Amino acid sequence: MDRLALALQEAHAQHADAVLACLHVRRGDKVSRVGQQARYPNLDFETSPEGILQTIKPHVPQGSVLYIATNEPEVATFFEPLRERYSVFTLVHIPDILNPKDFLGSSLAMIDYEILDKCPQVIPTFNSEHTKGFEQHITLSKSDK
Repeated sequence: MDRLALALQEAHAQHADAVLACLHVRRGDKVSRVGQQARYPNLDFETSPEGILQTIKPHVPQGSVLYIATNEPEVATFFEPLRERYSVFTLVHIPDILNPKDFLGSSLAMIDYEILDKCPQVIPTFNSEHTKGFEQHITLSKSDK
């Protein structure tokens, strides 16, 4: 969280209304597994950079810091389009603190959940999950988990 707090301080220097918002982007298994596409027909778009931007743009000011907790296999590059508007961090982007290559995916998920727990604003993937720190319920997908 120290790295994210420092990034937020830097963001405030350029954008007074910048916030730290954490997103839980559940994609990997839900988008790629056979049979999941029928259950979550729009999830691929809803959790794409374009879909995420469409959802968060009215609620997360430009210049804000995004921490993305995700199981997206191409995490290092997949969310790059969001960098045009936000400072974007994932576990992959802080290897000096934690090298994701040294951990199992389930261990990384536990670290992501710990960060999400400490984050002041959280936007989850699914409609049945709880939003934190926003006046209204915001989720990336209209689908329930």
